[in-house]
Amino acid sequence: MPELEIEALLESSRLQLDMGKRENGIRDAKEVLKICERTGFKLYEPEAEVVLSKAYMALNDLEQAKTFAHLAYEKAIAMHYRWPEGDAAHLLGELYLKMGDKLRAREWLKKAVACRREILDPGVEESERMLKSL
Repeated sequence: MPELEIEALLESSRLQLDMGKRENGIRDAKEVLKICERTGFKLYEPEAEVVLSKAYMALNDLEQAKTFAHLAYEKAIAMHYRWPEGDAAHLLGELYLKMGDKLRAREWLKKAVACRREILDPGVEESERMLKSL
Protein backbone atom coordinates (compact mmCIF):
# COMPACT_ATOMS: atom_id res chain seq x y z
CA MET A 1 0.00 0.00 0.00
CA PRO A 2 1.66 3.23 -1.08
CA GLU A 3 -0.07 5.30 1.59
CA LEU A 4 1.61 3.28 4.36
CA GLU A 5 5.02 3.75 2.77
CA ILE A 6 4.30 7.46 2.32
CA GLU A 7 3.18 7.90 5.93
CA ALA A 8 6.22 6.00 7.23
CA LEU A 9 8.57 8.15 5.14
CA LEU A 10 6.81 11.35 6.24
CA GLU A 11 7.20 10.39 9.89
CA SER A 12 10.82 9.44 9.26
CA SER A 13 11.48 12.78 7.59
CA ARG A 14 9.97 14.65 10.55
CA LEU A 15 11.96 12.56 13.02
CA GLN A 16 15.18 13.13 11.07
CA LEU A 17 14.58 16.89 11.23
CA ASP A 18 13.89 16.74 14.96
CA MET A 19 17.18 14.87 15.41
CA GLY A 20 19.08 17.48 13.39
CA LYS A 21 19.68 15.10 10.48
CA ARG A 22 18.36 17.51 7.88
CA GLU A 23 19.82 15.82 4.80
CA ASN A 24 18.14 12.54 5.78
CA GLY A 25 14.86 14.39 6.31
CA ILE A 26 15.18 15.97 2.88
CA ARG A 27 15.90 12.58 1.31
CA ASP A 28 12.83 10.99 2.89
CA ALA A 29 10.52 13.91 2.02
CA LYS A 30 11.72 13.90 -1.59
CA GLU A 31 11.05 10.18 -1.73
CA VAL A 32 7.49 10.89 -0.59
CA LEU A 33 7.08 13.32 -3.50
CA LYS A 34 8.36 10.67 -5.94
CA ILE A 35 5.88 8.10 -4.63
CA CYS A 36 3.05 10.66 -4.78
CA GLU A 37 3.89 11.38 -8.39
CA ARG A 38 4.13 7.70 -9.29
CA THR A 39 0.96 6.60 -7.49
CA GLY A 40 -1.29 9.65 -7.69
CA PHE A 41 -1.54 9.99 -3.88
CA LYS A 42 -1.31 13.78 -4.18
CA LEU A 43 -2.84 14.45 -0.76
CA TYR A 44 0.55 13.89 0.86
CA GLU A 45 2.47 16.35 -1.33
CA PRO A 46 1.79 19.46 0.78
CA GLU A 47 2.91 17.66 3.93
CA ALA A 48 6.18 16.58 2.30
CA GLU A 49 6.73 20.10 0.97
CA VAL A 50 6.21 21.53 4.47
CA VAL A 51 8.91 19.16 5.74
CA LEU A 52 11.21 20.21 2.91
CA SER A 53 10.58 23.87 3.65
CA LYS A 54 11.45 23.35 7.33
CA ALA A 55 14.60 21.43 6.40
CA TYR A 56 15.84 24.06 3.96
CA MET A 57 15.05 26.82 6.44
CA ALA A 58 17.15 24.97 9.03
CA LEU A 59 19.96 24.82 6.45
CA ASN A 60 19.49 28.58 5.91
CA ASP A 61 18.53 28.06 2.25
CA LEU A 62 15.67 30.52 2.53
CA GLU A 63 14.85 30.67 -1.19
CA GLN A 64 14.45 26.89 -1.44
CA ALA A 65 12.46 26.90 1.81
CA LYS A 66 10.19 29.64 0.45
CA THR A 67 9.64 27.74 -2.80
CA PHE A 68 8.53 24.58 -0.99
CA ALA A 69 6.34 26.51 1.47
CA HIS A 70 4.56 28.28 -1.40
CA LEU A 71 4.06 24.96 -3.22
CA ALA A 72 2.64 23.39 -0.06
CA TYR A 73 0.31 26.33 0.55
CA GLU A 74 -1.01 26.43 -3.02
CA LYS A 75 -1.63 22.68 -3.13
CA ALA A 76 -3.25 22.64 0.32
CA ILE A 77 -5.60 25.47 -0.71
CA ALA A 78 -6.51 23.66 -3.93
CA MET A 79 -7.24 20.45 -1.99
CA HIS A 80 -9.03 22.20 0.90
CA TYR A 81 -6.50 20.50 3.18
CA ARG A 82 -6.38 22.89 6.11
CA TRP A 83 -3.62 21.44 8.30
CA PRO A 84 -0.75 21.89 5.81
CA GLU A 85 -2.37 25.18 4.75
CA GLY A 86 -1.84 26.54 8.26
CA ASP A 87 1.64 25.04 8.53
CA ALA A 88 2.73 26.47 5.19
CA ALA A 89 1.30 29.92 5.95
CA HIS A 90 3.15 29.93 9.28
CA LEU A 91 6.38 28.88 7.58
CA LEU A 92 6.00 31.63 5.00
CA GLY A 93 5.50 34.16 7.78
CA GLU A 94 8.60 32.89 9.53
CA LEU A 95 10.61 32.90 6.31
CA TYR A 96 9.64 36.42 5.33
CA LEU A 97 10.50 37.57 8.83
CA LYS A 98 13.96 36.00 8.50
CA MET A 99 14.31 37.74 5.14
CA GLY A 100 13.48 41.08 6.75
CA ASP A 101 10.09 41.56 5.04
CA LYS A 102 7.84 42.31 8.02
CA LEU A 103 4.89 43.30 5.84
CA ARG A 104 4.72 39.93 4.08
CA ALA A 105 5.54 38.13 7.34
CA ARG A 106 2.52 39.78 8.99
CA GLU A 107 0.30 38.93 6.01
CA TRP A 108 1.24 35.24 6.12
CA LEU A 109 1.08 34.97 9.90
CA LYS A 110 -2.45 36.43 9.84
CA LYS A 111 -3.42 33.69 7.37
CA ALA A 112 -1.77 31.09 9.59
CA VAL A 113 -3.59 32.31 12.70
CA ALA A 114 -6.97 32.37 10.94
CA CYS A 115 -6.53 28.87 9.54
CA ARG A 116 -5.04 27.36 12.67
CA ARG A 117 -7.78 28.87 14.88
CA GLU A 118 -10.48 27.48 12.64
CA ILE A 119 -9.10 23.93 12.75
CA LEU A 120 -8.14 24.12 16.45
CA ASP A 121 -4.45 23.58 15.68
CA PRO A 122 -2.42 24.03 18.88
CA GLY A 123 0.27 25.59 16.68
CA VAL A 124 -1.90 28.72 16.57
CA GLU A 125 -0.21 29.92 19.76
CA GLU A 126 3.17 30.07 18.05
CA SER A 127 1.70 31.89 15.05
CA GLU A 128 -0.04 34.38 17.35
CA ARG A 129 3.15 34.94 19.33
CA MET A 130 5.14 35.66 16.18
CA LEU A 131 2.42 37.95 14.83
CA LYS A 132 2.29 39.95 18.08
CA SER A 133 6.06 40.41 17.97
CA LEU A 134 5.82 42.30 14.66
